[in-house]
Amino acid sequence: MKKISFIFAFFIAFACVRSENNTSTDNENNSNSSSEAPSTIEISITQVKARIGEEIALSVNEKDTLSFDSVVVFANNKRIDSFLESNIKLNWNSKDAKVGISVFKVESFHAGKKTTSSRSIELLSDIIPEKYTYKKLKTYEHDSKAYTQGLIWHNGFLYESTGLKGYSTLRKVDLKTGAILQNHTIQDDYFCEGITLHDNKIIQLTWRSNVGFVYDLNTFQLLDKFNYPREGWGITTIGDSLVMSDGTATLYYLSSQNYNELSRIEVYDDKGPITYLNELEFINNEIWANIYGEQQIVCIDPNTGKVLKRIDFTTILDKADDHRNIDVFNGIAYNKAENKIYVTGKNWPRLYEISVFKKQ
Repeated sequence: MKKISFIFAFFIAFACVRSENNTSTDNENNSNSSSEAPSTIEISITQVKARIGEEIALSVNEKDTLSFDSVVVFANNKRIDSFLESNIKLNWNSKDAKVGISVFKVESFHAGKKTTSSRSIELLSDIIPEKYTYKKLKTYEHDSKAYTQGLIWHNGFLYESTGLKGYSTLRKVDLKTGAILQNHTIQDDYFCEGITLHDNKIIQLTWRSNVGFVYDLNTFQLLDKFNYPREGWGITTIGDSLVMSDGTATLYYLSSQNYNELSRIEVYDDKGPITYLNELEFINNEIWANIYGEQQIVCIDPNTGKVLKRIDFTTILDKADDHRNIDVFNGIAYNKAENKIYVTGKNWPRLYEISVFKKQ
């Protein structure tokens, strides 16, 4: 992602959170089904935020004197309990929940009519991310005209996706010299983003065109296209799934066969959601993600979305290399066979092999 208004993005995110925390679900309460009635149930929660593992106190009360046949309470679409009365109190243990927004739903029944109400709570991670730093092991030349969006390593070569309309490319690069060995230029109306590799195919995202490209690894011949209903930022591969970012705090798991969404996780630390997740790489059972606009990488549990550690790269770029067109830190590649990690940035003249270690 490039050149967006942070203020506008914050406004949109704030509006989304307010919408999630509405005390009722309008789509459910206004169902066309004849068995659905306006909700007369009110759900109260003692807090709007909590950490994974805490018990959440709920109360369910009638808005009027209507007598109910039964009341069923759900958390994230899993049934918690059922009651033969509506004025109830209960505790929900969040230890098995995921970070992010958890939704409580209550279905009440009376004379064949069902009413539904919902409330949500934001669950923060119970892990404080460990603080890491880095060491430069080797420095390599990098094309300072390459607006790096995606970076991967395969069989001794780097593969790089560059962005900006009119300048977007897919390229094969010699690590030692920085020379471009193979280059595929994308048509001007596409702003390309992250890439990943699966089954000898390179998958490349675009930013706002809602389309991804699939290429033959060896020839860069275009094999297929697919669509997605959001912005495309970063992408990586975990087994037979692809994991995609869109600049929010959400990561989307896609099928590597038809590119349909399989599931999603929200990414949180102990303070809240981690937004602007950009370039992704799967390293040692963690998803590593650049944070757009920051010289940090967060390492994420791929199952829970919890941030396990933060790596600070604040001083990685030498002052002598800081030219006027230089842009943000972005680009992570992993040589699994030799356990080597490479990082760079947009329009950076250098690419670095690095090791990371915990701060003392």
